[in-house]
Amino acid sequence: MKALLGTWLALLALLALTVALAGARLAPPAALAAALAAAAAKTALVLLIFMELGRSRWAQRLAAAASFLMMAILLLGALDDYWTRPEDAPPRAPAERVP
Repeated sequence: MKALLGTWLALLALLALTVALAGARLAPPAALAAALAAAAAKTALVLLIFMELGRSRWAQRLAAAASFLMMAILLLGALDDYWTRPEDAPPRAPAERVP
């Protein structure tokens, strides 16, 4: 029970850090790095403590790793569209509805 309470308090502290970073006037690369570090720490706490992946079997760890890989593939696909779009391309019109 102490571990869960400690984890919950750590998550609240990281949440406070995230909120403070949102209002801070940091350089964009520093703000991004700090926000991503806080998000990674929160993710690790949830995975290891609440989901108990540290004590789980290999199949559960493999499923968690596969989900992260799928999210990375989806994110890279979206970023690829953004990075390869020409600067002067007009915005796309929404698709028309067929009656």
